Amino acid sequence: YGASISSLVCYGVIFFIALISLVKNTKIMPDIKAVFIKPIIAGVACAITAYSVQGFLTRFSQSRLIVLVTVLIAMVVYIAVLLLVRGVYESDLAMIPGGKKLIKLLKKVDLLS
Repeated sequence: YGASISSLVCYGVIFFIALISLVKNTKIMPDIKAVFIKPIIAGVACAITAYSVQGFLTRFSQSRLIVLVTVLIAMVVYIAVLLLVRGVYESDLAMIPGGKKLIKLLKKVDLLS
């Protein structure tokens, strides 16, 4: 576990140094809640889902298809949680193909403000 822990600590230090440099040089402080907290919440939900689904499905089979199913389910959970915590913005969706239709749909079901 030493290599994974040291990598995590190293990237954490690099992240904080880069964040301090960004704020110092641009005089702009990013919205911590929008940029970090909401994606972390969605990521944790995704990880818990992936771990749980993988554990559940491997009771029945050891097929490689289980990995694909697990990733797809976790991806859906990540997107759903990100929408529920209002972590997706209209400007984000406007950049993707079909984004305007998606914006209309999400506004209709009150998942986008």
